[in-house]
Amino acid sequence: MNKSNPLEDISSIGFVLLQAKETQLNVCDFKGKSVWSIAKEFSVVYYEEKLNLAENFSPGVYYYELLTAYGSKTKSMVLI
Repeated sequence: MNKSNPLEDISSIGFVLLQAKETQLNVCDFKGKSVWSIAKEFSVVYYEEKLNLAENFSPGVYYYELLTAYGSKTKSMVLI
């Protein structure tokens, strides 16, 4: 789930893991170019990773992908 605040340059991407595992979260632009990534072992809970949009992001469409040993999930977000 993506939560953004139009009044701030922060957006949060939240996810739940059922087992603590090495997990990778990637954010790519509409061309598929990686603009942000993190890989680490996350706990077995709901977790939110905060993105500073002022650093690497300009208005447009982005895709974020969560990769685990059990599969992947991709969603989109639009920055205005």
